Amino acid sequence: MVATATDVSLAGLQPGGMVRPSNAPVLRVAALMAGGSLLAASVVLLSIAGTFPHPGHQAMAALATFLLALMVLGSALGITGRNRASALFQFGAYTLLVMALPMVRYVPFVFKFVYLNDLESLFPPLWPYAVTIPLLFALLGELLFSSRQRTAPVLLVAASLVPAVMLLFFSSEVVQAMGATMAGVVFPWKVLLALGICIAASALIVLGTTGTTRGLTWLGLMVLLSTGLSLEVVSTFLYGSAAFKPFDLGLPRLSAWIALAAGTVPGALTLLLSVAVVAAHASRRRGTPEME
Repeated sequence: MVATATDVSLAGLQPGGMVRPSNAPVLRVAALMAGGSLLAASVVLLSIAGTFPHPGHQAMAALATFLLALMVLGSALGITGRNRASALFQFGAYTLLVMALPMVRYVPFVFKFVYLNDLESLFPPLWPYAVTIPLLFALLGELLFSSRQRTAPVLLVAASLVPAVMLLFFSSEVVQAMGATMAGVVFPWKVLLALGICIAASALIVLGTTGTTRGLTWLGLMVLLSTGLSLEVVSTFLYGSAAFKPFDLGLPRLSAWIALAAGTVPGALTLLLSVAVVAAHASRRRGTPEME
């Protein structure tokens, strides 16, 4: 008896939420890339340690990043046949740890202790993790939706990394300027919120695209369109005053290219990505073979 394509597809969804074998290579590649980017981030942090008041402190941040990279790479090598819930928990924990490295110092009670004891050099900036964070969210999205059939090329998810990485990398310049002001020192929660918004926007681009490739087309498109348009509006506002007026941060005027690179271009790329999603689904309806 010859097995049909449907039988093969259903066989890939193992009891207990196991990862489909056909999806395991995608997950493994994403995890390996995330681990590799963390290794690169640790090298970058070590190389810029001399620019901090206490280079040894920043070297410790580089060491923590290196150890986290080893854990991610170790989990990547064993991702085949792993229970989906277990993998989600593992890589979700890694994602939280990576985000915490640059963010935790701005939690108000932590910030006060760090500021009074001159420990700022222990915490790395956001931009060295600009590649890692979107990759981890892409991996989490693939794990979250792995039980659903792929309805669009996985290359769309790879393409979503471009605006997501660009957004995180250049928006860190704005956040860094924010943290250097007196308002950033007096109200560290504002910097924490700004970091959270940058990371959330980057995650929405990746997760929205992942959803469109897993049957959640309209929901994913709504996420992409709203995120892209929001980035365009916000970055246009930044041309005039580098900072949101509601925050009243009093930042020095930033050059237009920062607003362009941190919001306008990522926003435009996100909108173009939504067009590519529509085109991919239209092509599929016309009978173009799916790409796994």
